[in-house]
Amino acid sequence: MVTKINQNIDELISVSQRTKEVVCKRGIRNSHHSVLYIGTKFAELPYKNKEFSNTEDITIAYIGYMRHDKGYYYLLYLLEKIDINIARKINFIVAARTNNTHEINRLQQLSQRLKSVIFHNGYTHDNLSSILEKAELGIVPVLWEDCLPQVVYEFVCNGIPVLSSDLGGAKEIANNSKFFYKSKCIDDFENKLAFLLQNKQELKSFFSSGIRPLTINEHINELTNLYTI
Repeated sequence: MVTKINQNIDELISVSQRTKEVVCKRGIRNSHHSVLYIGTKFAELPYKNKEFSNTEDITIAYIGYMRHDKGYYYLLYLLEKIDINIARKINFIVAARTNNTHEINRLQQLSQRLKSVIFHNGYTHDNLSSILEKAELGIVPVLWEDCLPQVVYEFVCNGIPVLSSDLGGAKEIANNSKFFYKSKCIDDFENKLAFLLQNKQELKSFFSSGIRPLTINEHINELTNLYTI
């Protein structure tokens, strides 16, 4: 099947560099194989040059789904295990839908360890900006080679840097080792979070390199140019 694909398709498209690396390792060709990052409606919003507070605490946020593959439960585990002196300085915003009382109870228990926990039972594109108004760092703790999670763009287009695991394409947005950690490594997560907590001026360095999110029209133009070569 791979041979047939290589013979009959002129160009392959991956949505992140990591996606390309993964599929190439599985026998899909490397030549005539482009990386085109998807577009997002959030990129149409005015650019937000967010100012970060000089307080000793930090407000982190998780948005999306309460799912194992997205790393939600592992993130809770990390926050339950990191050094208490770091935990006490963390404000944690969660925007994820659930009807499970146990999930809410676990966040309430976590709030006794952290400085604060604010829970939003889901979000929409219309209210996300207000939910993230005080967020200073988005967390994308995926546990699989997620191509490039849409929540990364949602954070970045709201002026919020992202700390992600090293799996999938999320880390490519910043292209900065300060903003990704070794997946399933508590020590690395804690070290990266502690560094950003103690050096909050570094949060702006997230935007100094890496990828600028494209609008949907810009992405369509890239695809159109590729198909008309």
